[in-house]
This record gives sequence, structure tokens and C-alpha cells, in this order.
Amino acid sequence: QPNSAPIGSLNPTKPIAIIGAGISGLLMGYHLKKAGFKVKIIERESRAGGKIQTTQTPFGMQEHAANALFSDDAIYELLADLKIDFIEANSGLKKKVFKNNMITHKLINVFQLMPMLFKLFRKPPVKKDQSVFDFFFPLVGKKFAEEVISGALVGVYAMDAKDLHFHSIFKMNKVHNTYLSFFREIIKKKRSNKKKPSSISFKNGMEDFIFALKNYLEPEITLSENYLEIKEDENSMICTDAKNASSLLANYLPAISLLLKEVEYTSTSTTTVISSHEIKDLNKSFGALIPPKNKDIKTQGILNNSAIFPGRTKSSNLSSYTFISKNFKNDLSVIDQDAKKLELDFSLWKAEYKNTINWEVALPKYNSKRFHIIQELKTELSKTEGIALFGNYLNGISIREINLMAKDFSKELKLVSH
Repeated sequence: QPNSAPIGSLNPTKPIAIIGAGISGLLMGYHLKKAGFKVKIIERESRAGGKIQTTQTPFGMQEHAANALFSDDAIYELLADLKIDFIEANSGLKKKVFKNNMITHKLINVFQLMPMLFKLFRKPPVKKDQSVFDFFFPLVGKKFAEEVISGALVGVYAMDAKDLHFHSIFKMNKVHNTYLSFFREIIKKKRSNKKKPSSISFKNGMEDFIFALKNYLEPEITLSENYLEIKEDENSMICTDAKNASSLLANYLPAISLLLKEVEYTSTSTTTVISSHEIKDLNKSFGALIPPKNKDIKTQGILNNSAIFPGRTKSSNLSSYTFISKNFKNDLSVIDQDAKKLELDFSLWKAEYKNTINWEVALPKYNSKRFHIIQELKTELSKTEGIALFGNYLNGISIREINLMAKDFSKELKLVSH
């Protein structure tokens, strides 16, 4: 596949230096070490784990980035190997979206559903650079695509479906003659897992997951400002975001550095609020997603943390929410204004705890530009042995996808070594 990851080739007879101990570097290090390779991990920051971090407050916990990971068989296998207990999300919670100027879990009615059923037998559009919106528009119409499909995807990619590159999001095994055939492949992939996938976290938050990986890799991890030194007697696998990878390779591989520099990222703020006041509109739900069509609302989604996982707050009288905003360096007044626009019975200023984490480089934009950059990177790196790139800007944005790619890569490298 033109978007496969990691990109580059390693010599299986040489040690592997992993640059960056974020989630990509830790997972790659774990699987390579487990496969028997000699690895070392170099991290320039004062801690391993990257963006994933949990702060324990007197009122409850705050996640700095991912609040959970979505499971598959490979994730369950990893957690069993690490001997780490996990917590599954509470069942029966509704997924809500802001549509028709209200927060609702009623995503579709019978009058919308009936025409869609007949359209399932239509041939979907097939264009190289089509967006997710372009693909679904003939089936569901403009309003549903803008409100529901964009609303759902903004919670994962922080982008409008009109900007998301379809073939980067949906990696199909074949060209489908009908929408029905497309959905059958989606369902088949989902059912390929032995255990039902779910959202999972840990007793002390996502930091428990990072701690378990760090504990396994402790002998291999070095915290050092000497971030990158490419040596002929070892492989270099760069597991940072594209921006840092570009800087690291500027003097070594300038053509690749320039390509990496062109990968675009979203900027995001996450504001966690712990309050004795419950948001009734989010009761018994994961939270709510705000479709990008609502231009005057900066909030992209609200997570109902204390409903999703038990133990997120120090007291049962408190409720925890995380507001995810596209307004980088967001001030708290914008969150309060958005709450009023969403007609939530909620005041940020009465909360017991509130804190914002800003990410200037948050998530890679899975647009058509990224897709073509990855293809060029693959061509350029094919000329060089011993250097590879790995990260969530390549072929999967979630922890689940990163773990599976790292696992598959280590297996393939082990086969080559024999």
C-alpha cells in the first residue's frame, strides 16, 4: 500500500536506535524487543510518553491527551503481556451529536433511513483524491453528511469530513461496486476480532499504560538532549511527529526533511472541568460531538469522563468533563460562551477544578496533501537503508492502529532476519 508504515528499511542484523519515546516509540520498542532485536530508545524530554499523560488533582484525574484507547485483539494481547489491569467503558452509554441546534442521540429518523436503504445498491464514487464527504454524500445527502458523519469523525481526526482524504481513512481491500459491499467489508473487519472491541482505560488513567510500557523498556530508554546521531553500525527509526522528524533530518536527508515539513497538523486545546454541577444534556452518554459546520462554536466535542469510566473523580458528587477545542491557546471564557450557545445548563466558573492543556502540534491532518507526501517519502527513503519513519502521521492515527503496525513490522523484520 502507498500509505504503509513504517516507511523506510532497516538492516535486521544491526541494532536499532529508536528516536522518540512517545507512544509510537514505546510501542515500536516493545514489539521489536519482544521479537528479539537489540534496541535503544532516546528521548530528549524529561519523561517518556509524549502527549499521553495523566495529572492527579485533589478532585480527580485529568488526561492531557487521549483519555482511552480503543481495543482489538492485538491490544488485549499487549495488555496481557504487560500484566496490566484495565477498565472497560460503561456499557449502555449513548453517543450524542449537536444537530438541529440541540444535543441529541437521535442521529437518524425513518424518513431519512428509507431513501438510504434503496441507495445502498448504488455504485459509490471512486476518485483518487475524494474526501469522506464526497464518498458518502450520494448515499446520505448533504445535511446528514455534515451533521452526523462529520460530527463522528471530528472526534477522531479533529477535521471536517470535507477535508478528510477518503482512502487514508478507509483502507479498502478492493474497489466496491455498491455501498452495501463497502459496509460488508467494514463489518467483516470488525468481526475479525475474537473479543468485542471497546474503549478501555486504567485505574490511574492512561499514565498506567505508559508506565507499564516504560517499565518493560526501562533498560533501553535514555533521556538525552543528544537526540539524533545517525551511525553506520546501527539503524535509526524516527518515532516523532513529522515536524520534529523534519528538524532531525535537516542535515542528513534534506529532501526528506522538506517533505516532512509539509505535513500539516491541527492545533487543539483540551479543558478538563470537575464540578459538583452535572450537565444534564450529557447524562448517561459518552458526551457530545459538535459538527464542524457550526463555525461560531470552537468546541469540537465534550467527553463525559465520569460516565465513561468509574473513578475519574475523588467523590461521587463530582462530575468530570473534557472540552476539546479547535481554538489553540483557548481561554476559559470561550468554553463558557460555547456552553451557552449549546444551551447547556452549566457554568464553568462554578467548577471546583478547571485546567486547559494546549497542543500547537496536536493531530496530523489526514488530507489528500498528506497522502501524496507519504507516497513521495516512501520513494525517497527507498534510496536509503538503515533509516525509517514511524508515527501517527503515516497510516493510522489511533493507538490501536499504531500498536498493530508496530507488531506487524517487528514480525516481518524477524522473518527477514532468518
